[in-house]
Amino acid sequence: MGDRDQPLLELIERLAPVAYPALCEEYLPTCCIAAAAILTRVFREYGYRAEVIPATVRIYNAGMVKLLRDRVRIPDDEERREMFFELHKAWGVGIVPASAKVSALQDRRGGGYGGHLLLRVNRFLIDPTIRQAERPDKDINLPDMLYYPHAEEFAQSGRLAVEVNGCHVFYDRIDDMSYRSAPDWNRRSTPYPETVQKIIQRITAKPVSAQEVLPCQPSSPTP
Repeated sequence: MGDRDQPLLELIERLAPVAYPALCEEYLPTCCIAAAAILTRVFREYGYRAEVIPATVRIYNAGMVKLLRDRVRIPDDEERREMFFELHKAWGVGIVPASAKVSALQDRRGGGYGGHLLLRVNRFLIDPTIRQAERPDKDINLPDMLYYPHAEEFAQSGRLAVEVNGCHVFYDRIDDMSYRSAPDWNRRSTPYPETVQKIIQRITAKPVSAQEVLPCQPSSPTP
């Protein structure tokens, strides 16, 4: 990583511990659309262009990764499958596109999005709302923000596998721009300028602790 990336890295490291908590003061934890809309404006204030990238995300704890890599046969029966996962302490959570029926219901109710949103800022791929998938009781512990310093890899392949806090996170890019019709994207909920300024004020005020900032590391895809 060159010196030209250092100012942006320092900004991300200051943003990481403050953005998601600030967003959750006004939005639900599943606020990836609002986060994308607001943080593009935050980055713009510092002279950076953020590109919104729709994706799916799957997060597996260490127990689930081991089962998949060992190609262990998982029971088909739902009740037996739950018992099997409990026995092996194997769990996962995902944010994936909803079925057509569910998507239609969300549209009629004026909200909802079946995917997840990432941001690309120069070389960095950023997931500002990964924390929404945290399940401590399932050994899925996630930071307030996840970032990866090689966004070009995701741009080329459309897939990315990373490891954070012992969990394996798998992203797949999708071609779904329907988030642009959501109220959170079009500022029909809470006002953006106040939220943008709140985050900027906290970036300026909060010192960075090395324990709070955790860039993710590449991992091997599951079989």
